[in-house]
Amino acid sequence: MEVVGGLDPCGIDNDPIAHLSILFELADKFDRGIDIHLHDSGELGLWQIARIIDFTERYQRQGRVMISHAFCLGMKNWAQVLPLAERLAANRISLMTTAPADIAIPPFAELLCAGVNVCLGSDGIRDAWTPMGNGDMLERAMLLAFRCGMRTDAEICAAFEAAASNGARALGRSDYGLATGQTANLLLLPAETLSEAVVARPLARTVISRGIVVAKNGSLLQSRL
Repeated sequence: MEVVGGLDPCGIDNDPIAHLSILFELADKFDRGIDIHLHDSGELGLWQIARIIDFTERYQRQGRVMISHAFCLGMKNWAQVLPLAERLAANRISLMTTAPADIAIPPFAELLCAGVNVCLGSDGIRDAWTPMGNGDMLERAMLLAFRCGMRTDAEICAAFEAAASNGARALGRSDYGLATGQTANLLLLPAETLSEAVVARPLARTVISRGIVVAKNGSLLQSRL
């Protein structure tokens, strides 16, 4: 999927209105989605989220915009964040978090209750930015649950959905999920419940792509090189 990407309209370009104008004009011209990585914190970050919502409304890009990281939403009390959350939900703007350990993250449960689609990503895999990443989204779901103090089956399943169906929704995918007629892309692993799969993250996994088994127990069955 091709999208137009932005990065900290204030913190990087120091000209947020021009930054957002260019992004949304390009997205409108070429009919693309938008992903803005927003690291700016506190009041400055909240102000930028409000402006992103304004531009989404002005250019009628509802359901086509995602804000990644958005640490600022976790830095202020919920009463201050709630009006923004309601506007995010109304405009179907998704949020993506990586559940990092060293900075505030958007309040996951509260945002979900407000109707905001919150999905989960891994950020870097194994590089100077994230040297401990491994691309395992089950592990990332566990880290989100751990980071947010989720303990019940329902809460842990919500963390899984952030990595699964919420991500598909953010990408505008309608061809996702286990249902008749959908493409057979799935992961099989030994667990009795979904929450057990997140907690245990068993390594004995079978990966099926388009109805064909392509990997088992961490090894590709046939090289794609």
